Amino acid sequence: MRATAQLNLKKPEVPADYRPAVMSLLKSGLTVYSNGQFFSEFYDGSAKTKPLCFSVGFPRGVKFQKDKVLLPAESTYIKVTFSSGDRKTGILLYNALRQTQGKSRPLADGNEMILTKLYAPPEPVLNSTTQMLAKALSPICVR
Repeated sequence: MRATAQLNLKKPEVPADYRPAVMSLLKSGLTVYSNGQFFSEFYDGSAKTKPLCFSVGFPRGVKFQKDKVLLPAESTYIKVTFSSGDRKTGILLYNALRQTQGKSRPLADGNEMILTKLYAPPEPVLNSTTQMLAKALSPICVR
């Protein structure tokens, strides 16, 4: 299951290391959703592998600098796609993120992000053919 979140930014920039900010958003949602009942399933103090992944999509025209990513002035948002192979985890992530919608989250240099849109794109139906065309936001490593 997948969920796509649009995060609007106060300033058209994000830190070069933006991944902790995305994880902070997810942790915040898990803390609030069901009074934090599911937070310990993901974060119990051990470094275990989590059944989820995410990728960040930037608008066209971004400029990468050493310590930050500059977005075009007219596109002050980023899109984050969360996905999980487990349906229960996917629904849990979606509901947790829904709890953070409309709430401001701090970023570096006085910037803020607000989750404005959250939707679950329809899952493609796979038939019995052996070929599949996939679209990815970041490189894929096949081993």
